[in-house]
Amino acid sequence: MYRTLDSGIYADPRWRSLPAAGRWLYVYLCTNPHSHISGLYYLPQMFMMHETGLSPEAVETSLTRLCTVELCAYDEAGEVVWILDLLRWQG
Repeated sequence: MYRTLDSGIYADPRWRSLPAAGRWLYVYLCTNPHSHISGLYYLPQMFMMHETGLSPEAVETSLTRLCTVELCAYDEAGEVVWILDLLRWQG
């Protein structure tokens, strides 16, 4: 699978408001091997920690921030992530 991100993401104020760990997690969420073109897919936080090298605290904090700025939504009970603008950045 091959994934790319539109470089316009760097001008998005939501992206610019993120710390480095949040930016890294967002790129991972958009491009990881579990992702789906719909932007909605199963992804436990354990996978995020293992595959990004981020600590549990960094994943939780970054995921919360990504949800706050409306770049994604995450259902903890179902361990499902939804990248709200995935088609915008990959279409």
